Amino acid sequence: MNLTVPAVIQAAIDRGAAVAISVSAGKDSQAMERALSSLHEKNNWPGPFFAIHADIGPEFDWAWTLQLCERNAKALGHTLHVVRRDNGETLLQTIQKRVGVTGRDKPGFPSPACRYCTRSAKTDPIDKFLRRTSDLVINVMGLRADESRIRAKRPEVSVREGITAERLKKLSPEEALKSWRPGKERLALDWNPILEWTFAQVLEACGTTYSEMEARRKLFALGCYDM
Repeated sequence: MNLTVPAVIQAAIDRGAAVAISVSAGKDSQAMERALSSLHEKNNWPGPFFAIHADIGPEFDWAWTLQLCERNAKALGHTLHVVRRDNGETLLQTIQKRVGVTGRDKPGFPSPACRYCTRSAKTDPIDKFLRRTSDLVINVMGLRADESRIRAKRPEVSVREGITAERLKKLSPEEALKSWRPGKERLALDWNPILEWTFAQVLEACGTTYSEMEARRKLFALGCYDM
């Protein structure tokens, strides 16, 4: 599957932006990583190009998630950086602590409206790494509009405010890039390149079909798998 690169993203890439592909080992993530790797190889983008994975630990993730992320990055020929929480406790301990104080039916329990888990386990560790990477960063994510009404409202490109200089945060991506002062401040952009892709397009980019995927699911349920 081909990707169309928005003008503001291409302009940032031409200025040497670091391109960080946020990967989770899920199908959307893999499809995006393959498509981006192909574009990078074809166009020889000048800035750093790598994948980044937030490891949330075995309590909350599939046992082979990290291994699959590593295998994909190696096959595609780019570096994978793995980041983790560094506050001295596991994500499970954080949830248990908050739920113990507030109760399961209170705001302390993780939910779409109370997303501290996503921030503390994924967003914050990734942002911490990206801050050290470059003063112009493109964080690429495999979100798709088909997945939820909330994701359908996401823009294709936006300013990643958490690690962007204060005076640039509320500008449009185009205005922020035009105003950005290299070496003096940081600008980070979020890019959702497969936002409008269908499920079938994702499977095609992964080199498979729905029927093949269902066959693999049945084998996995029987304990037949090979990583």
